[in-house]
Order: sequence, then C-alpha cells, then structure tokens
Amino acid sequence: MDSGLLKASGMGSGNMESGKEKLRADLDGVVSDAGDMLKDAANSSVEKLSVAREQAKEKLNEAKAQLAQAGTAVKGGAKHAADATSEYVKGHPWQSIGVAAIAALLVGFLFSRR
Repeated sequence: MDSGLLKASGMGSGNMESGKEKLRADLDGVVSDAGDMLKDAANSSVEKLSVAREQAKEKLNEAKAQLAQAGTAVKGGAKHAADATSEYVKGHPWQSIGVAAIAALLVGFLFSRR
C-alpha cells in the first residue's frame, strides 16, 4: 500500500495508539477509583455509602462518555481510511488488481501448505 495513502487515512500516524493509551490509562484510573471507593464503603455508614455510590455512578458515566467518544473517533478514522482507499483504487485500478492478485496467491499458497 502507498505510504501516502496511509498518511491520508491517518493510519500512518501514532494518533490512534496515543488515543488508545490515554483511554486505557483513564479506564485504569476509573477502576482504581472504584476499588478505593469500595474499600472505603466497607467501613462506612449508610450516608457515606450513598455518597460513594453517587461518585461511582459519576465515574462510570465518565468512562461511558470516553468510550463513546473513542468509538466515534474510531468510526470516523475507519470511514476516512475507507474513503482514501476507494480514491486510491479509482486512481490506480491496475495496481489495485495486481495487489489483490498477489494477496490471493499468498493466501492460496498458505492454505495449500496446511
């Protein structure tokens, strides 16, 4: 595949990896906070338990919002990559046919060895 195509699709950059790492760190923080709240709740009164439950709900809602935002970003990136690929195939049809033929030969070769 053309490196220009990867750059145009956004797949050549580290944006997706850094976003995934940030999301993982944020979710780890939510899980850690929830664990701390559960430990605190074990030795608490009913009033403190309701406060802890509200805090847990807030943290979970934040995590849901972050996951929804990440899903939207991934969906947008995939659409952009598909559009860039479509444009490339339209601009270079014979090269695309050649790449597809080579890929089919490789897959056939790999399956025939089993």
